[in-house]
Amino acid sequence: MTTTHVLKYYQVKIRLSNVLEQFGEAKIVSYNEEISKFLKLQKQLMNHLRQFKAHINNIVPMKEQELKYYKQFADFLRKYEDGNEKSEQSSA
Repeated sequence: MTTTHVLKYYQVKIRLSNVLEQFGEAKIVSYNEEISKFLKLQKQLMNHLRQFKAHINNIVPMKEQELKYYKQFADFLRKYEDGNEKSEQSSA
């Protein structure tokens, strides 16, 4: 459907008879093309965001597991250090 067809439809339905006269058809077509470009870019952006979300959903569990392992390692080191301190105190 062309811009002219859309405008004629709206002219009949909501009486926009002066729109073409006020702005000119070329300007309205230009606006329509810009809106179409914007919509296309937004669709591309949404696709990228959906892919990013899926990628993040895969990464989050791995990162949580990594943090769990770091905590376990830190606890191990703390216990090791505590054990060394006790053995040094008992030998002194």
